[in-house]
Amino acid sequence: MDRTFVPQLGKITWIWGLILIIPAAFIHSEADKKFNRNKKKAETSRFFFAYLYDLLGNKVQG
Repeated sequence: MDRTFVPQLGKITWIWGLILIIPAAFIHSEADKKFNRNKKKAETSRFFFAYLYDLLGNKVQG
């Protein structure tokens, strides 16, 4: 394996991690703001992101 490939892979992983985590954190904060007014929607959002994190975690771990 080429030595330059490993740091590039690390950069790509960090970039995709930021792209996925920042919008998810923003949507979570919005869901928390609207939790009292729209409880069902917030619960759906929390369930969806919990499922998404679980799916991504399983793919990363193998």
